[in-house]
Amino acid sequence: MAENLLLRLDVEWIREFGGAVPRDPFHAFTLLTILLSTRKDLRKELSYHGFIQMTMPQIMAKVEGKQLGAISIEMRQQTIQEHHHDIPQQAFSVRAWEDLGNNYYASWFTQIVTSRMKQHLNLNEEHLADIVEAAPAIEMLKERTQYKTKTRLDALPDFYSTLVANLESWTPATCQALAATLP
Repeated sequence: MAENLLLRLDVEWIREFGGAVPRDPFHAFTLLTILLSTRKDLRKELSYHGFIQMTMPQIMAKVEGKQLGAISIEMRQQTIQEHHHDIPQQAFSVRAWEDLGNNYYASWFTQIVTSRMKQHLNLNEEHLADIVEAAPAIEMLKERTQYKTKTRLDALPDFYSTLVANLESWTPATCQALAATLP
């Protein structure tokens, strides 16, 4: 399933942009936005896998604040053997992903992305949020294929980290700040 979604994304990318490779993370997100704004099914299918991976301090803060509602937790058991003569050991790992919510994603998109785009998009809050969720989904889907399925975004190794850092550091503009920009 992950491989199929990534391959569909690549086919649609080629149909829309040919062999174009994005220059930087913002350009990549802009191209992804243009692509997904007109491909409803692909946008929805990708967004289903779009979560932000959390660090251990972030997880612990959510636990302490009793705010685990929008977090998906994965526990893995792996067999580890350092050397072929060693006895295999069982190791457990825990990862968590957070969904920041449609309102957050759509507001971020409207405030940060649309102000830099030349094209006007006529999409509702859910569709804007789906586009934002689709971007981190690409990284998760690549992991599920063990990074064997390539995408046009591979040319930018910092795409995912730049997007996540931008999403996590963003604070919505206040009404006063927005009013100050009006003529």
